[in-house]
Amino acid sequence: LALFSSIGAGAAVTVDAGYNIYLGQIPDAATVASMEDPVDTSVFASDGTLIAVLHPTGYFHLHAPLGEISTYLQEATVDVEDRHFWTESSLDLGRIAEAGWGYLRHTNAGGASTIPEQLAKISFLSDNGSLAYKIKEIILGDALVNDFTKSQILEMYLNRIPYGNQAIGIQTAAELNFH
Repeated sequence: LALFSSIGAGAAVTVDAGYNIYLGQIPDAATVASMEDPVDTSVFASDGTLIAVLHPTGYFHLHAPLGEISTYLQEATVDVEDRHFWTESSLDLGRIAEAGWGYLRHTNAGGASTIPEQLAKISFLSDNGSLAYKIKEIILGDALVNDFTKSQILEMYLNRIPYGNQAIGIQTAAELNFH
């Protein structure tokens, strides 16, 4: 019993020390709200007609508040990307185990990143596929869940992910694809 208690205490100290080391290497999650890509500038005539949309070369970006985004799109995104988003924290151990098992079997089981972790990745981190990178993504995702509501996280996520054709965010994708 003393041996198992010592091993458990040593593991807890090691995990806590590792957590604090990685925490010191990542930015503060509270800054994520101000890190959205610059929004395109719409130029209107005096009668209200749109003359032009100005944007940096290489991407388009318009912001949409969550209340203006279809609930069907919100539900579909959560169903595909993170089905436990509304009820769980940032870490989904079952999903990590499933992705790891798929990786070992060389089958496509999907990724293990939850929506908060994906938001952390696109806002702060560059993906290099290492274990240290994944740990930082998990820690940042957890910090985002602690600093923001789930609705705020979903709004930031939907406005920051690339939808193809150089469109950043759902509003931009809707404008480019459906006018």
